[in-house]
Amino acid sequence: MANGKWSKAKLERYLKEGRGQGIGSKYKGWINTYEFSSRGRATRLFGIKTNRIHQLHSDNQYRAFLIFEFNSKVTDIRESFPLLDIQEVIDNKDDLRFDKFTDKETKEPYVFTTNFLLTVNQPDGSEEYLARSIKNTSELNRKITFEKLEIERRYWMAKGIDWKILTNKQLPRQLAKNIEWVRETLLESKDDVDKEKQSLSLYRVILENDELPVKQVLQLFENIEGLQRGTGLYLFRYLIAKKDIQVDMTRIIDLNSSMIDLTGGIVMELKQNMLLQFSDGKIIRIIFCDRLSSIIYVVDMDALRWPYVMKMEVLYSLSDKGEIDLMDEDIFFRVIAEEELSDAESKRRDTAWKLLIMYWIK
Repeated sequence: MANGKWSKAKLERYLKEGRGQGIGSKYKGWINTYEFSSRGRATRLFGIKTNRIHQLHSDNQYRAFLIFEFNSKVTDIRESFPLLDIQEVIDNKDDLRFDKFTDKETKEPYVFTTNFLLTVNQPDGSEEYLARSIKNTSELNRKITFEKLEIERRYWMAKGIDWKILTNKQLPRQLAKNIEWVRETLLESKDDVDKEKQSLSLYRVILENDELPVKQVLQLFENIEGLQRGTGLYLFRYLIAKKDIQVDMTRIIDLNSSMIDLTGGIVMELKQNMLLQFSDGKIIRIIFCDRLSSIIYVVDMDALRWPYVMKMEVLYSLSDKGEIDLMDEDIFFRVIAEEELSDAESKRRDTAWKLLIMYWIK
């Protein structure tokens, strides 16, 4: 919550200032960094897609923002999005503890916010909204955090908008670090560098020398073009930022590796419902791939346990080492007529589907 006493007068001032309103470059977040009491590090960051300053209240929010912005499908990012109509939207709220989220002195209800509301392009050209709450895993042990998140969940469910929690474990540090490293080239310009023309020249040199270490190729390019030391690396970062060069951003970008090594690491595209078999015979099924991070939820087909999280980079690494393979045939697929199921089997099936619909299926 914002620092200081909360009152109707302050609410009216925020609304008059246009907070929580607008889209794209016109949007204003509900809470400014200097007004927010946070244990994390606050960051003010210029958005490439939105053309405005974003105000982020923790390192986790900063990493989430970088990952969202780098995603080609995301067209707009609205942080600190206020749920101003929450009382009208949520019908079933008798069991929700709104009373805990009021100013102790004025008794005025605080305005709930969701960390990010994203606008995402769909394959058919339409737009979809996604709401994401960012939390540290340690916060999830606090009852008041759980109660707030449940209120958020009910709100977005009533709105028909996909809402999920992302924790620090689902925001890969290396991915964010790599994005941070390359995105600077989209923001800054060098007086002696024509980024578009010279990056195209570098691209050709890379293609012609893809078996050499990247560091060596960059030095070769600088010598051919008569450029200052470091220009090749700057343009290499620019090519990655524009996605003209596709590398696995979840790994360290090792300049001593060849381009074949950097771009050839991903040997398969991970998809939902895919079966993967480990070298020891263990089989897992991918049941959910988060569209905005590198987190995958899998289920162990040979064990009685809840679905669990795996990172994409772990699966890619295992694939590179030959320790995990894609199964061509779904050995678990079978057709059973409804009348062949016992009452107990039908009940177990229905319960399982309810859980899947609640937690995994949009």
